[in-house]
Amino acid sequence: WSTTGRRDSSRWAVGGVTNRGRGSDYVSLKWFADPCWRHVFTHDSSGNQLRGSRESLVAAIKDGHRVRVVVENKAMEAAFIRLKNNHVSAYFLDELSSKGGQGFDQFDFTTDTYYKFSTTHTTGTFRQYGHFVRNTSTTVTPSLTKQKISWMIDVKPWETVLKVNDKGLAIWGQKQNVKSAALKAAAIRMGIQFDSSSGTLYVGADNTKVSTTPTDEDTVAQSVRVLDDRPIGSFNH
Repeated sequence: WSTTGRRDSSRWAVGGVTNRGRGSDYVSLKWFADPCWRHVFTHDSSGNQLRGSRESLVAAIKDGHRVRVVVENKAMEAAFIRLKNNHVSAYFLDELSSKGGQGFDQFDFTTDTYYKFSTTHTTGTFRQYGHFVRNTSTTVTPSLTKQKISWMIDVKPWETVLKVNDKGLAIWGQKQNVKSAALKAAAIRMGIQFDSSSGTLYVGADNTKVSTTPTDEDTVAQSVRVLDDRPIGSFNH
């Protein structure tokens, strides 16, 4: 979609991943904006502070806040986040390839469309990986650049409602708190503590389920928008 009214579509059938065609036209559009985001940190391409502080960003993530970034000419919301060595790695899954260039169709999808998976880091590193929609075994050459990046957090009042250890025992709060929140359709986020070499993963629940047995206080959450990452140096990518 473009504020010029241009709409470009790339259609694929799931399962066999069959190309169902693509096309462009112009439509009437109404745009809305959510202003509930606060700028907390900007750094240069080497990770040096320009505005705000990395400590404020890290503290907000630990409190459950979501993250958006502005890098190059795009704004994106992180699907999941990893904290490690007091640095932030943010992962982005919701982008498809566009043509580029300077023409009126520069933001149209490429004919052979591919997913673009990106990671940004508070060191200034910006990595992009590509996988073709039609053939996920064929990859696009990955890229690595150093970028100025601005980091924003949502201003919703997230509340910590439960902490459990690796045995499933509550060490803070009550399991009923999560179940009650889920039944009220509250958005749920989780911080998953790994060992020191892996850091802590922060991810939102795409759906939550509770037991129909009144005495069962446990809640289950599914996170679909997550990809495996791997350590490169001191960080994960």
